[in-house]
Amino acid sequence: MGKVLITDCGATKCEWAIVEHGEVKYVESDGFNPNVYKEEDLIEKLRKTWIDLGFNASPIDAIYFFGAGCGTQYGHDLVYKSLSVCSAGSKIEVSNDIKGTALALYTQDPIVACIMGTGSASVYFDGKEVHNLRESLGWTIGDEGSGGAIGKLVLRNVFYELWDKEIVADFKLEYPGINVESYLKEVRSSLTPNKFIASFAKFAKKHLGNEVVKKEVMGEIEKFIEWQVAPFCRERGCKASFSGSVAYYFEDLLREICGEKGIEIEKLIAKPLPELVKVFSIGSK
Repeated sequence: MGKVLITDCGATKCEWAIVEHGEVKYVESDGFNPNVYKEEDLIEKLRKTWIDLGFNASPIDAIYFFGAGCGTQYGHDLVYKSLSVCSAGSKIEVSNDIKGTALALYTQDPIVACIMGTGSASVYFDGKEVHNLRESLGWTIGDEGSGGAIGKLVLRNVFYELWDKEIVADFKLEYPGINVESYLKEVRSSLTPNKFIASFAKFAKKHLGNEVVKKEVMGEIEKFIEWQVAPFCRERGCKASFSGSVAYYFEDLLREICGEKGIEIEKLIAKPLPELVKVFSIGSK
């Protein structure tokens, strides 16, 4: 087997697995959504990443890229072109991140495959094809149960001082530069405001011992299960599988909610990339 590059790219970070001669090396770079980039900017970003991570040291036979925003024609084509510029002659396959997640979560039976990370999404995966269930509404009015949604919950409660004063005080200690003014400035100027907002989800995890915080976080996760998962598991008689930082770090809450809704969890992983390495380089599935 030659040199293979497998990528799981989200809005927050991009994870790469280089597989060569049976050895696997994992590296990271900044994430991106191609839909917010101009062609020349994304090409330059990937070209710099290629050099910084040493991908240009030897020819790459095949690239399997799964990324946020690659489900649109614009996003798919732009990433494909950028990779072609960086690694001319390589076999290149580009798909959206949910397809990569579905492949990583699949065992042997059809599932509702779910991402719960910076954003959230669910699809039905029969083992070969991904079937969309609902349109993504994005981080502004969608992404229920995601890091972005939980981050909004944190900021809203802190800025309005709705949570216990000890929790609000702890937020100010942990994020001394964050106030309403700095938050609004960052969101207005950032190319990835959802990434910035999602970074505050870990603060909710820290304070899950508080019943109010726990109840509100559970409410966010419950929305995702009720709207994006449960109806389709019942309709198709299948289990659900989950991947992403929220699914992993809030696993106890997720399992509790799924249990209450009668949804059986088939598989739960923090990251799809190690499983994708098996799919594309080891052939264990």
